[in-house]
Amino acid sequence: MTGSEEIHTIVLPTVQPSGGGSGKKHHLLVTAGPLEGREYVIHRFPYTIGSGLDNDLSIADSTVSRHHCELVQDDKGALCINDLHSTNGTSIEGVKVTSAKLAANTLVQLGHTAIIVPLVQDHPEYTMSAREQFGNSIGRSPIIRHVFHLAEQAAASNAPVLLTGESGTGKEELAGDIHNESARKGSPFIVLDCNAFSDLEFAKRELLGDVRTKGALDLASGGTLFVDSIDRLPADAQPLLLRAIETRGDIRFICATKEDRSVLAAAENFYQPLLCAISVLVIEMPPLRRRKDDVPLLLADICDRQHVKPELKAWCSQDSTLAFLKRYNWPGNIRELRAMVQKLQALDRIPADIGAFLQSTPKTEAAEAETAEGGFNVSADRPFKDVKNEIIEEFERKYLSDLLARNAQNISLSARNAGIERTYLQRLIRKYGMRNVE
Repeated sequence: MTGSEEIHTIVLPTVQPSGGGSGKKHHLLVTAGPLEGREYVIHRFPYTIGSGLDNDLSIADSTVSRHHCELVQDDKGALCINDLHSTNGTSIEGVKVTSAKLAANTLVQLGHTAIIVPLVQDHPEYTMSAREQFGNSIGRSPIIRHVFHLAEQAAASNAPVLLTGESGTGKEELAGDIHNESARKGSPFIVLDCNAFSDLEFAKRELLGDVRTKGALDLASGGTLFVDSIDRLPADAQPLLLRAIETRGDIRFICATKEDRSVLAAAENFYQPLLCAISVLVIEMPPLRRRKDDVPLLLADICDRQHVKPELKAWCSQDSTLAFLKRYNWPGNIRELRAMVQKLQALDRIPADIGAFLQSTPKTEAAEAETAEGGFNVSADRPFKDVKNEIIEEFERKYLSDLLARNAQNISLSARNAGIERTYLQRLIRKYGMRNVE
């Protein structure tokens, strides 16, 4: 990191989880905007937030409405947020909400200001890099800037790194970025993909080589060995990798898995001494649904790298397109976003129905299996109302797509056959990014 760059360090106290006990106060932390880094105690309810001076939390941010939102408690003591008809809306994980129940450490976006509420933090620091790009990895949301800070630390050392996160979140890209920002830049960056290992002998040959070919360890000498999907490394080969980590000081080791570290710690077939050795530094790559505000930035970067035609790039940057893409849940993460752009290029046309276009875009195997189970991806990790609204939107989009196809894209005929008003149908078409052909 150069001397002109800075990092943002937000020191957090250990706050006990809310609920179940009198006298406990909720806290919130501002992670972006004019008050970045400041922590506040929610001293009463309703607790109002806005740019007006009469709010409990007044923020001098022109993108925040005078009375933007309020925090309240329901009859069970759970913390909820209500949007107060703000101009720019109140968003949770990139989805605008009118009212929602807040889980611990929920990131809420109010214009250019972001807050974490209620703050329940076991770690003493939440540190963010000032950078919005680390190598080829980009983003300006607090969660990815925290990743960039950890990556900067990793690049400055030779310690082994474990990257965790769902498929498609960019673990291999970040590993390459760490290598290219380190003193080993210019030396080999070798990828060892454990998904390809069929048995122990094959794994040993790929790792150690044989009389005819060099193994990954020899190829990576002086550089970095990236071991992808380390959870798929055969159990009998795991001690061999541990031995290499402990003896090969000429190699920097970065490993990756889509499993959480706690899953590996509990797995009977994963060698625990190896887990200790590879996780000196641990970086969790967030799924795209947790950083939806980065979608426009990522999309523009992908379009530039793939030299997308001007008319297609213009469509990608339209407000209506971006609004839909920020509502979408991205089960395939950044890989799915990149595949969407590649498909746009291949077809060389603007899709009439963004939703249908996305549904036909390849995702990760896990995402496809999850969606195939019941048509809708339902998870209880967010408030009931938010999940319900997403399912309703998915139904509306699929219904509209089929309705318009059955009626040759005729709006009036489609409205009559659906039994709804023509103006209401047009409003839905605009909402879901479908072109009105009349």
